[in-house]
Order: sequence, then structure tokens, then C-alpha cells
Amino acid sequence: MAICNGLTDYPIGRFGKDFTDLSSLLETLNTLAVTKIYDRITSYPSQKCKDCNRWEFCGGGCLLTWMAYKPEDVIVGL
Repeated sequence: MAICNGLTDYPIGRFGKDFTDLSSLLETLNTLAVTKIYDRITSYPSQKCKDCNRWEFCGGGCLLTWMAYKPEDVIVGL
């Protein structure tokens, strides 16, 4: 299981190894390591985003974008 479809080479768990059913899947997803990953990828990519009135629609965009571009250079207008 990957964080998103675009990050298939970065698994956070494997069926049969890290989890085998719904209960163990939820345990895996709620580990400190996985919650830290989710906190990071759902955080603001730029400080400019904190004051943006479109955040609820954008959510910061795709993480893969910010692996290739510096958010401060791309996000303008705030």
C-alpha cells in the first residue's frame, strides 16, 4: 500500500506482511511513523497557503509537484 497512486515506490505497508485484515490495516495506518508521513504530506506546501481562501479546494496540490518545484517559487498572489 502506497501513500498515493503516484508514490508506488514508497510503500507504507504490505498486505500479508504489515497487515492482513481491516483491524491490522487500521493499526498500521495509525502507527506514529505513518501518521507523521500523512501529517507531512497534508501540511501547507508554502506559508502563503495559510492565508489562502482557496485552501479548502486545493489542499496544497499534489505532493509530487512539490518534489519537483519549490512551492515558494510557484505559489504567487498572496
